[in-house]
Amino acid sequence: MAKINLLGAIDVQGLEIVAHAEKPLLRNLGILADFLNFQFDDGADMWDRLKTANFGLFTWINGEFRESPKLWKGSWKDGALEEVRLSKAQLLYDVEGLLSPQHKLEALGVIIETANRMLKPSWYVSDEHGGVVKRAVPCDSFQQFLYGTLAMALEDDGELFKLKKCQHCQRFFIAEKFVERATFCSKGCRRDHHDGNGKAVQRAKASKDFARKKFKRDALKILSNYKSDDESDKKIEKVLGERKDDFFSMYEAIKAGYPKEKVWTRASNWKKASLKKLIDAGL
Repeated sequence: MAKINLLGAIDVQGLEIVAHAEKPLLRNLGILADFLNFQFDDGADMWDRLKTANFGLFTWINGEFRESPKLWKGSWKDGALEEVRLSKAQLLYDVEGLLSPQHKLEALGVIIETANRMLKPSWYVSDEHGGVVKRAVPCDSFQQFLYGTLAMALEDDGELFKLKKCQHCQRFFIAEKFVERATFCSKGCRRDHHDGNGKAVQRAKASKDFARKKFKRDALKILSNYKSDDESDKKIEKVLGERKDDFFSMYEAIKAGYPKEKVWTRASNWKKASLKKLIDAGL
């Protein structure tokens, strides 16, 4: 993948900069949102579904993680599907923290620290309007693109406030009209959420309750069955980074004989989010 300036646009080949892109940062946020929404698998039709969902996202994934990308054929490179799923789990964890008032400040610190570690922005003089100073953020990997987009959208004049999570279907979307009031990704979701009989609300509640119970069951299973060794501990650290202690404190408590229900009840939502991140990463 050629180096891409986050302020530029990818052309149909995905390799060059188009300087006249309209709202490039908003377009990049759209790619980020679709990345969080898309279900990556090893099915034969996955690549066609990805191309249809977001061509810009397809261009990145196809170019970096797929065999024979120039021919647009072939499957994942060895270990690439797991790498993409892990990147998605990490980004989802950070973005949901960012959208949560309780965890926003901590998530901000993690995102900016990650962006600073990955990227090296530079400033240059453009000849537009007689000379204008602009900032370029080159990136040559999809991970750099994701965190560079987040960091730029978080600046004072950024557009992160347009990134929303639908109250009904839980998908991420970019709000371009009535941004402050936008809580649904489509009219259909708004209608289903507020239908006259309340059936959609009941279904959503039932689905949420089921998901909550399943998450608890899967999380406690990970804590109960975990076998600590160098290889396993490194996997935990790779997924959670500095948040690894959230997992190990709960694991050690259960290992010491504390009832699992008590450990779960006393765990903060932030600690439980660490377990969700492990589940999303397939551990």
